[in-house]
Amino acid sequence: MDLYHLPDDKAFLISVKGLIFNSQGQLLVLKANNNHLNRNEKLKWDLPGGLVDFSEDLSEGLIREIKEECGLNVEVKELVSAFYGQPEYFIFKNGKRKSARIICLGFICIPETTGIRLGDEHDLYKWVDLKSIKSLEICVSSRGLIDSMENSFNFKG
Repeated sequence: MDLYHLPDDKAFLISVKGLIFNSQGQLLVLKANNNHLNRNEKLKWDLPGGLVDFSEDLSEGLIREIKEECGLNVEVKELVSAFYGQPEYFIFKNGKRKSARIICLGFICIPETTGIRLGDEHDLYKWVDLKSIKSLEICVSSRGLIDSMENSFNFKG
């Protein structure tokens, strides 16, 4: 009996994103560059984070991704938002290209270090007020997580 059918050319992926606020209540966003080839939304602002490896739990994956992307050590706190999207395609490390639905989970993260050091996937970072983030060209999943956080929890930063 086939309990779950997922065609070979389809995938579900789990992405974790950090909602990192500074002492002024501003949110950290990163701008992807052309080196990040696996993105449908290149050169847009994004929350730090990414896909969880199969062997990691959610917190471990988020800690690793934030360290890789912006050099911060963080403590992962509570899950505050979720977003479900469907990009047109995703290219896996083995070169396979699949249609993928990505489930994005947003966690409040407390920075344990200061001094941002960008990795090779991003060129810029900035701290933004939640009010002014609406004017940024931000990727769909990060926009969804921020909106979900604000709407579900009446969160004001």
